[in-house]
Amino acid sequence: MEAALRRYLPAAILAALVVLALVFSSHPSGPGCGGPTVTFVIDFDGGNPRIPEVREVGCVKLRINGTTWTFTGVPVGNGTTVYDALVNLSSWFGFELKVRWYSLGPFIDGIAGVNSDPVRGMYWIYYVNGQYAQVGAGSYVLRGGELVLWRYEKVM
Repeated sequence: MEAALRRYLPAAILAALVVLALVFSSHPSGPGCGGPTVTFVIDFDGGNPRIPEVREVGCVKLRINGTTWTFTGVPVGNGTTVYDALVNLSSWFGFELKVRWYSLGPFIDGIAGVNSDPVRGMYWIYYVNGQYAQVGAGSYVLRGGELVLWRYEKVM
């Protein structure tokens, strides 16, 4: 018995360490590190968002300055759209995202409790690298290096 224990114990310990390393080195619902990333800025324009308690998930960091949130290190993979990345941020940092679906794709109706207000003409609009996006968030594919700005603003 003692000889068998000596023979199999190192292999059992090694197997347990490998399993523990795999379990604790990856976070299945969070972002991975490495590869192309983008920066997301959410400007609530004086709105009153519900502020996430989490400030860092994996390599993604959240900085809050007044009513502006900045997420750095947001990973984008092959085919990740602006919408996909926003949904990921919502999931990782625990803020609410309201979406309406149309034939052309998703329409962002609310972020962190700040919702579209048709009476006041306030809606969520997004820009990439300072330019108004010409396609919906579900169609704009990110390649890495972009600055995505979601702004709660009056639409004429």
